[in-house]
Amino acid sequence: RKHPTALVPSMLQVATGVAVVREDGLLGLWKGWSPAVLRAMVYGGLRLGLYNPIKATLQNLDSSCTGMGQHSSHVNTNYEASSSSSRPETSSSSSSSTSSSSSGAGAKATDVSRKLMAGVISGSSAAALLSPTELVKVRLQASNCQQTSATQVVAAVVKDQGLKGLWKGATPGVVRAAVLTSSQCATYDETKSAVMHYTGWSDHTGTHLA
Repeated sequence: RKHPTALVPSMLQVATGVAVVREDGLLGLWKGWSPAVLRAMVYGGLRLGLYNPIKATLQNLDSSCTGMGQHSSHVNTNYEASSSSSRPETSSSSSSSTSSSSSGAGAKATDVSRKLMAGVISGSSAAALLSPTELVKVRLQASNCQQTSATQVVAAVVKDQGLKGLWKGATPGVVRAAVLTSSQCATYDETKSAVMHYTGWSDHTGTHLA
């Protein structure tokens, strides 16, 4: 037996479908299909395809900033090294071990943050770029729509509201895509890295399917 939370939406969808067929005929179920197909083809490819290049770019930026930071702290590092040489050996060893552990944890946190940020940028960029297709689809599916094609809807919106009108209501979709893509891609990336680490597998098709 279906749970009410699953049953109610299903019943509403059936009722909506029946109402559309009665009013517009069977072809009415395909209203707005062209912008929907365009969005499906481009949006998924962009939000996932941009993830790795953006992540690599962020990593390069981090490396550049780290290099600059190491250069600027060169004098302080030399001073600390000379000071530590006069301390007992056990204290130096303990300090080195603690520093290494903290450095590893910090690098891990930075790596996860970089993946999350890459997902935010790729997801929000794809959603922002394709937002007009969502608007056109909704307009075509509206019962009071006077236009019969996507190009007519675009022309009407631009005429009434200017070019920026095509992005009306884009913010919720952009935020949703940013959160969704960052959580999906970062989780997948971390899981894949863990599988490769514990199994010794390389980054191949089998690893992706696992």
